[in-house]
Amino acid sequence: SPGFIFAMGGKPLIAPWILGGYPGSNKVFSNKLEKVNIEDLKNSWILTEPNTVQSLDENLLKMKGIYLNDDKQYKLVMEIDSSKINPAFGYKSIQYLYKPLKKNNP
Repeated sequence: SPGFIFAMGGKPLIAPWILGGYPGSNKVFSNKLEKVNIEDLKNSWILTEPNTVQSLDENLLKMKGIYLNDDKQYKLVMEIDSSKINPAFGYKSIQYLYKPLKKNNP
């Protein structure tokens, strides 16, 4: 949800929400990643929704040294089954919230 970051009292480094699943979505994501301080991003909470037609390519994060499944960098703190919130999607949709474990600076 685009409002999730604000509900948590956070502020977006890139954008509150980047829509996936459209022509050019990953290009927009890649361009946004180029404009943000990567060290700040490495120390930010990240919300993803993998394995759907709307997903952004997580390899773009990996190219910046961000590995959400690396238990030294991030901890999965919440799973949200958004297909139960909005069954009109018509497909299984799980969102994952990751917390940086410590300052991820080298």
